[in-house]
Amino acid sequence: MQNKISLWEVFLTFLKISSFTFGGGYTIIPVIKDEFSVKRNLITEDDMMDIIAVGQSGPGAMAINTSILTGYKVKGIKGALAAVVGAVLPCIVIITIVSYFYKEFRDNHTIQTILKAMSGAISAVLLLTTYDLFKNAIKENTLYAYIAMIFAFVSVVFFNVSTSLIILILALSGLILFGLVKKEGVQ
Repeated sequence: MQNKISLWEVFLTFLKISSFTFGGGYTIIPVIKDEFSVKRNLITEDDMMDIIAVGQSGPGAMAINTSILTGYKVKGIKGALAAVVGAVLPCIVIITIVSYFYKEFRDNHTIQTILKAMSGAISAVLLLTTYDLFKNAIKENTLYAYIAMIFAFVSVVFFNVSTSLIILILALSGLILFGLVKKEGVQ
């Protein structure tokens, strides 16, 4: 992996990504991954998947967490700061503009149509991102991954179980199965 990127480029890259990506954390992930793993070859695919996993599990907005971790991976603390400023700045500008023109936007049929069209595109991007994350996450232990996925789906859809409880149950089962059982098998 090459590590040839300046702080200014980190800032501009996240400014560009955040300026043109709508829909939240899951829509920004493939763009960050493409920019830093594919185009610039700065972060391996496995490292990027780790960054995404940690970004999802940390408190706060996933897009911001992923930006910070990616910036840190390529340029340390200064890279994390450049990435977060680049990622947040367009959001602040857009929210300021939207709040200023809120009444006009709220009742404007054209704006409403554009937003509805964007939500359809965002749904497609989310589906592709979820598939990509799933595909990369189940390289090993595929049986457990499928069982966990079915358990989570059935728990939410049919029994209305809290998502937090499902995450806790699956985290504990993964810890027990892969932490304790696998270690016992190795020893």
